[in-house]
Amino acid sequence: MADEVFDPAPNGEIGEEDFMSITTTLCGVPKVLNQLLFKKIDIKGTGKVTKAQFQKYYAAELQKADVSKRMFTIIAKTGSKYIEHDDFKPILKILMDTHPGLEFLKSSPEFQDKYGTVL
Repeated sequence: MADEVFDPAPNGEIGEEDFMSITTTLCGVPKVLNQLLFKKIDIKGTGKVTKAQFQKYYAAELQKADVSKRMFTIIAKTGSKYIEHDDFKPILKILMDTHPGLEFLKSSPEFQDKYGTVL
């Protein structure tokens, strides 16, 4: 699976959008975690990930974990033994930006903050 995604890519590097199939199919976690997982691997913030970077992270953090542990690893701060309230803020932001039922929030950033706080 990783070969199919990375090998045809220029320089063997893919961006966040192309990473979605890795997140959902290979890692087996929900697509809402794509951005968070991508950023955990792209530690230098280049906007691109190589197959070697993915394989290294996957082997170290996700390969031997069940789905719930994988989700924990992606959501929690690196090295943390628990998830804090602030760890959910990026997920809420992603949901508010992408979920069609929450489209009304885009026109009001101050309401987004309030809505995210209530959740």
